[in-house]
Parts: sequence; structure tokens; C-alpha cells
Amino acid sequence: MNSAHNVVKNNSTFKAYYDAKMAEDRTHYNALGHCAGKLVRIIYKMLTDKVEFNLD
Repeated sequence: MNSAHNVVKNNSTFKAYYDAKMAEDRTHYNALGHCAGKLVRIIYKMLTDKVEFNLD
């Protein structure tokens, strides 16, 4: 959750995803949970396919 919060603060893609979840009337921690799940999927893909993270 802490990593998801930092990514939301520093990455425009995750910020847009967080804002979209908040627009669906979700709570802060629920929206962060969705971002954390997305972050885990991205990290897994990066590790399995040896892909670099693109910050843009």
C-alpha cells in the first residue's frame, strides 16, 4: 500500500487510475488497493519478461 501511494503521487498514469477509482465513489484505501494490484501485475510482468519500467 505504501508503494502504491508513492507511485500514485509520482506517476501520472497511476494518478489517473487512482482518480478514476475515486470518481467511482470508492474510498481512498479502496482506490489505493486497486492501484496496488495494478502495480503488482506490472512488477510481475517486468520480472517475468525482463521489461524496463517506463515512467511516462
